[in-house]
Order: sequence, then structure tokens, then C-alpha cells
Amino acid sequence: MRSRHQPLTMKQDIFYLSINELIHMVEGGRIKLKETSQPHVKSIKDYILRNLETKHMLLAPLVGHQENGSLRCNGDITIIDGSHRLKAYVQLKQLALRTIHKKEEHDRREAFRILELFEKTMLPIQIFEGLTNEEQHQLYLDLNFWGRRYLMESGKVKRA
Repeated sequence: MRSRHQPLTMKQDIFYLSINELIHMVEGGRIKLKETSQPHVKSIKDYILRNLETKHMLLAPLVGHQENGSLRCNGDITIIDGSHRLKAYVQLKQLALRTIHKKEEHDRREAFRILELFEKTMLPIQIFEGLTNEEQHQLYLDLNFWGRRYLMESGKVKRA
């Protein structure tokens, strides 16, 4: 672990990829997901489906990691934050591809909306290089615990 007096020296960059490109990378094994909870994945899929027609939804950036010397978006990436979202995208695309052949017009229309959304929507993925496992875990905690806690305590976000 880096001492508190050392400057941050890890490399990082942000890339923009379509959801389709990200799905392709997951399916091809170039993006590795952390363990996921299917109920959490389902809640993300439900959120996307509920807001599909209006396209008023927040699709948050992803955070990943690559080994030293490989900072680019065409290498192997381990997801630090966003595994549930990516798994939801993969499952929704698979569902859409199965649904476009159904007879019900409403279902087919929704499937085409999903496919169009995934083709046209670009998502940022912030990639870090050379973090230890401990630093990756700490980054996940910082993104998912401390940021939310600050927003709640500052009154910028109200608890539901």
C-alpha cells in the first residue's frame, strides 16, 4: 500500500465505448466481472426496461483495472465497479435477441429499442493500471461507500 505522503503514481485513462462493444468484450472474455447478485442485476434490468421508452435513465461510468504496461482499452480488463450493470446489459441484449422473433408487436418493438439503445449509447470506462488487489478493493469501497456517505451527510442526496 502506498504511504499517505507519496503522490499517486498509478496511470489511469478514460475510454468511451458503446454498450454493444462492452457486451462483446464481456462475452469474449476480455472484460472480467466480479461476482454478482442476480437480484441486483434484475433490479438494474427492470430500471432500464421501465425507462426504455423515455430514455431518461442514468447509466453510470464503469471502473476497471489492467496490469502494468497495458493501459489501453483493447486488453484484458477486470471490472472494479460496474459488474452488475454489465451483467444486466449482457442479459438484456440476450433477451432482446430472443424476443425480436416473437409475434407480439409490443415485445418486438421493446427488443428493438434495447438493441438501438445499446448500439448508440456510449459509456465511459475509467481504467486504472497497476493497482494491487488491496488498492482495487479500496477503490471500490471509496466509490460505493464514502462517496454516498458524503452525499448523504452533506444533504445533497436524501435517503429514500
